[in-house]
Amino acid sequence: MFKEFQGLLHSLRRVLCLKCPISRRFLQMLEVANRTKEQLDGLLVHFYCYQLKEDQLKHRHMINSVLEQHSVTDAERARVRQLQQQQGSCRLQTDAAAAGNRERRITRVLFDDFDRLTVLLDLHRGHSLFMKPKHIPISVKELKKVDVTDRSPQHSDKGLSVGPHSFESMSKARLHNQHWVEEVYTALREGYVKAGKYLLEKLPLENSTITNLATLSLTMIQHEATRQGLLSLGRSLPNVLDTAQLGQLDAEVRAYQVDVDILNLQRVSLFSASSQAHLLKVHSTSWMTFWKLIAL
Repeated sequence: MFKEFQGLLHSLRRVLCLKCPISRRFLQMLEVANRTKEQLDGLLVHFYCYQLKEDQLKHRHMINSVLEQHSVTDAERARVRQLQQQQGSCRLQTDAAAAGNRERRITRVLFDDFDRLTVLLDLHRGHSLFMKPKHIPISVKELKKVDVTDRSPQHSDKGLSVGPHSFESMSKARLHNQHWVEEVYTALREGYVKAGKYLLEKLPLENSTITNLATLSLTMIQHEATRQGLLSLGRSLPNVLDTAQLGQLDAEVRAYQVDVDILNLQRVSLFSASSQAHLLKVHSTSWMTFWKLIAL
């Protein structure tokens, strides 16, 4: 029946469940949020008749708005009403103890807490930025000192970035003093603290090999740390370069740092990973050791 409701609303995708569950929790949550947001109008129409009569009257304007938004014809509206009446009849015949609590929870979230639901879904589709730019550390050494529980370097609730999808809805909710807004901000900060502590504990921030990989970027071509970073990278990859080749690598890196073609490409801001790779491949015969290192 839900599929037919989706069809009457001219929904492009009419499958509710994911065919291939995703193993990563964050990616799965993002997909669930996107799919729920996409099918929200269909869910409203589907669960409308699971409410009490007085609640149906109170929320009838939401259904009318959905039908108008999707340009539902008179014939399609008649079919929607017919399906909803069938649902109402089936609901009365089911065991209230078995399904009533679940239905009440769903209808309460869909209709009574609709604004809060859409904000939470949009928050899962976007991202939040908590720290003020001037307090964001650049070096790994300073990053390790960050206290994610300290509120002083963080934005206030009003200045908190809530992502591109929920910016407007959160602003309206805060303006109208919605009772759940404070709870959302509190939950966001709790999530930030948990994620920050986990990342600071688990990320290999002291791994010099990962740090040295940054010197492969064309933006670092003339940085004073680039040559030593690439030499350290060569030393840490004995399966790629042996010790006898480090002198050759040093000479090639010095040539790389003053190559006119690459410097010109950098100066006009047209460089990219693909263009850099192309230029280095052109020089691969003369910079064999360096090319061997970056071609990993």
